[in-house]
Amino acid sequence: MTKLSPGTLILAVFAVLFGLVGAYTAKQYLREEPEPEVVEVDTRRTVPLAAADLPAGRTVTLGDVMLVRMTPEQISKRGIAEGFMTNPKQVIGRTLRQAVPKGEAFVVPSLYPRGWARAWPIA
Repeated sequence: MTKLSPGTLILAVFAVLFGLVGAYTAKQYLREEPEPEVVEVDTRRTVPLAAADLPAGRTVTLGDVMLVRMTPEQISKRGIAEGFMTNPKQVIGRTLRQAVPKGEAFVVPSLYPRGWARAWPIA
């Protein structure tokens, strides 16, 4: 059997320690979680607005509607009531129960249900 010299033994101990430190460092490097990616969320909503002053009894056409993207803060600042229509398909082809001024949102109470026409005078 061959005897190990003290120099070889010390070199072997340092090699093992160096390997352990390297393995620990690699493990820590691979373990670090990447920075979370910040994703901007678009909170704007499409709001169909009257493109002109629309009188009561008018059937809304595509030309009567303009689409505006607004943030919730802009909607609140303009005083647009909850329950406003968010899709032009909800508005086009419906008859107005009440006049809608230019730039105002279409809300459910200002429209007759789809398929209804003005059958009685507006109060």
